[in-house]
Amino acid sequence: MLHNETFRTPINPLFFEEKINFDSTILSIGSCFAQNIGQRLQENRFNITINPYGVLYNPVSIFDNLLQAFTDTEKVDEQMIIENEDFFKHFNFHSDISGLSQEDLIDQIKNIQQSTQNTLQKVDFLIITLGTSFVFKHNEHQQLVANCHKVPSKQFTQELLEVDQMMEKFRELHTLLPQSCKVIFTVSPIRHFRNGLVDNSLSKSILRYFTHLVTSKYENCFYFPAYEIMLDELRDYRFYTDDLVHPSKLAQDYIWSYFDQALIHEKTNSTRQKLDKVLKGLNHKPFNPQSTPHQKFLLKLLNISKSIKEVNVKDLITEIEQRIN
Repeated sequence: MLHNETFRTPINPLFFEEKINFDSTILSIGSCFAQNIGQRLQENRFNITINPYGVLYNPVSIFDNLLQAFTDTEKVDEQMIIENEDFFKHFNFHSDISGLSQEDLIDQIKNIQQSTQNTLQKVDFLIITLGTSFVFKHNEHQQLVANCHKVPSKQFTQELLEVDQMMEKFRELHTLLPQSCKVIFTVSPIRHFRNGLVDNSLSKSILRYFTHLVTSKYENCFYFPAYEIMLDELRDYRFYTDDLVHPSKLAQDYIWSYFDQALIHEKTNSTRQKLDKVLKGLNHKPFNPQSTPHQKFLLKLLNISKSIKEVNVKDLITEIEQRIN
């Protein structure tokens, strides 16, 4: 974290009573922040599923997909499938979910939904990152889409979601979640320039109001202020990438430090420190991999890996053993 308080307006320290452990089942879904936080948790060997439908931005599409996973994993709305750029895609999913044929795509979707259902039935932490309140409705089918897949804009009508609309969808989802599930909402700090900065502020304010209402109504729903940390505490373009939209690695590290301290149990720290040492060691490129000092270094990494019992590190042990003469 930054240390010079003179040039900062820091967010108050965060505290969550329920903490993530290595035995927690986690699902992270939504905008790019869900992907980023999810990957951090995955690197630390937590049991997490990240964006099974690809990156999603609007709340209704997120809730609809999760509701479908709960209710009917075999049902696929085929009228929402299109052939685009030699691939078959579905308007309810990101373009990463694609197939060479309609049948291939349908099989993928059914497998994703079944896997997601298995996770949802035992999920301990559901992390939902909301990106925008603006949505597109397909004119022919009169359904909201999660992704337009570069289809001509004349086929869609843009709308702004109502808070009541989001609340009702989440209410349906909430009734199906395990009672022990903790839902962590975040609002993505990434600006959406499609409608300009004025409408971006409008969009984010609606999302923020929605998360306020949800966390006020449901005891197992909480808010993590990634949006506020980025815009109010790190309010300087040096914390953005070259596109001036996405948070830089430094900003991502900073927000992660808040998330780590607030939501991850401290008893995991020792294991995660060992993991970090092993992973950094494996990523190091020695001048001479066969040298005696490097071979001793690998043996040290092997011993550290074998001392880790809380998570599965067989892949790391195998990789180290393959590098040892």
